[in-house]
Parts: sequence; structure tokens; C-alpha cells
Amino acid sequence: MNTLLDFKEEDLILLSKFHDILKNYSEEFSNRLVEVILSKEETRKLIEESGVLKDDERAKSLISKVSEFYLSIFSGNREEIKEWFSRIAKTHFKNLIPPEYVISLSSFIVDFTIEKLIIFYKSLIKILGIRRDLLIKLAKYGAEKL
Repeated sequence: MNTLLDFKEEDLILLSKFHDILKNYSEEFSNRLVEVILSKEETRKLIEESGVLKDDERAKSLISKVSEFYLSIFSGNREEIKEWFSRIAKTHFKNLIPPEYVISLSSFIVDFTIEKLIIFYKSLIKILGIRRDLLIKLAKYGAEKL
């Protein structure tokens, strides 16, 4: 039976290629994900009850772990990815957090990744477009000189 975590080798290679593009966004990812988590009443209550946000060190640790998780997604390491998702699932199960929050987490990851890849590729296309336009102008200029 195929599951979300049954990655093909080419999937892992592709994920690892995105690492260099997306690694610079780990802090933004962490902060935005924590905002999403805190925007849900049920998960906000759990975090408040745990006292994580009252202690700066624990809050920093949470942000750091979220950053590690984000970077692991693009590591290309199947076992590391499975381990993180397994830890998340166990935590949700242990704390009786409804499955829709896991689905929401997955959607956030996908949306955030797509957003950042679009920014990267728009910039790349713009650069290539400028170079293309320049080459066309140079070619026309060269043709006029012949």
C-alpha cells in the first residue's frame, strides 16, 4: 500500500535539488507555521497549557525544531523525512489533536513551498527574459552591420 511517505528515488532527488533554493526560508517557514498553529484554538490551548510560549528557551527550541523539520523535507533522506512525520503524527495522536490539523500542516507545507518556488522561478524567468531580449537586440544589431 502506498502512503504519503513512500517516496520514489526520483522524488527524493527532486526534493534535495530544491534544498538550495528553499533553505534560506527556514526561519520564515518556522515563524509562519507557528502563527498557523496558534491561530487554531485547539492547538493554541495545548501550546499554552504546555507553557512553551512562556519560556523563551522552549519557544526558541520549538522554532528551531520546526526549522529542522522544514530542512529535513528537502534533505532527500527518506528515513529522516519519515522520522519527522512519524514524530508529528505521534505527538498529534498523544495529544488528541484532530487529524484535520495534520492535513492543515501538510497543506501549509505545500503552499509555502510553492509560493517560494514561484518567487524563485519568476526571478529566473525574468533574468532569462532580459538575457533573451539582449541577445535578440545584439543579433539584430549584428545583422544590421552585415
